[in-house]
Amino acid sequence: MTKNYFQMIIPLVLIIMTSCAHRQADLKPLTFPADMDQPFLSLTNIVGEEVKTSDSFIGGLALKVKGPQQLISMARPTAVAIYGENILFVVDADAGEILKLQYEQGQLKTVMSFGDEWLSAPLGIAIWDDIIYISDSQTGQIHRFSLDLEYLNSLTIQDLQRPGQLKLNTIRNELLVVDTKAHQILAVNAEGDVKATIQNAGKRKAVLNGPLALDIAPDGKLVVLDALTRRVEFYSQDYAYVGGFGGYDHVPGSFSNPRGLAVSSDGYIFVSDAAFGNIQIFDSQGALLYFFGKNGTGRGEFLMPGALYFDSLNNLYVIDQYNNRIQVFNYAVQGG
Repeated sequence: MTKNYFQMIIPLVLIIMTSCAHRQADLKPLTFPADMDQPFLSLTNIVGEEVKTSDSFIGGLALKVKGPQQLISMARPTAVAIYGENILFVVDADAGEILKLQYEQGQLKTVMSFGDEWLSAPLGIAIWDDIIYISDSQTGQIHRFSLDLEYLNSLTIQDLQRPGQLKLNTIRNELLVVDTKAHQILAVNAEGDVKATIQNAGKRKAVLNGPLALDIAPDGKLVVLDALTRRVEFYSQDYAYVGGFGGYDHVPGSFSNPRGLAVSSDGYIFVSDAAFGNIQIFDSQGALLYFFGKNGTGRGEFLMPGALYFDSLNNLYVIDQYNNRIQVFNYAVQGG
């Protein structure tokens, strides 16, 4: 009897010890730059890798025996939007749905999905006056949902071909819609009426040739990432072209397959590159300051990183598309 008891309990103890050791390893902080006393980027969360936990001994033991049980399953995330401080919306393009993730004290508590009845190939998301706007690259429409996840209506926008990323321009109270196929960005009002079109406008050399991402700098300037020219372009608050930087190469400071862009609250420009598997950081003039990450599946590594997004708390969300997750880094503002 005693022998059988020990034969049963010893494997369980080993499981617990192994699990605890693994958990301690996972809690090791990951920062960039790693060799600085005060790094300016710290990995704080990986959305898509949250697992079930239990406060009870028996429940926790059962989870250790069964192995980690993931709370979220994403096919290919493409964009995020934040509502308040505790709700995260994630666009899952391949699943054709939107995930609503609610957090409490940093812990994921509820997961809901919606939109699959209306969405074909969602790509972008923005929240404007408590209405969720979702771009659908297949139907060419912008679908609107309430915060209660109820479908409201769909906007058919003139001259819009393949809507991608969405960005709210609070300065002009307009929604910016990236249209990669038509090489343009449309500024529309809440009803979908076009108020401005940002395109090449007959210039000798194409400025926009496949725009993918954009953001608004602290001074109101529009910052656009163009996929085919591999450049970052600047536009004034009135959407007049003022210049840019970049170009194709395989060395730091250039771009090979740029996919996402975000501007920090202190004016630095972050650009993801799917070929490099990293994020490059530039000053407002286009000078390379730092880059972090590499191709891989580990923490702080990326497989074809896509869209980037900053929230109001200076958290940088990196869409790690083909790792089916979103890595979240807290950014220590540098002062511009």
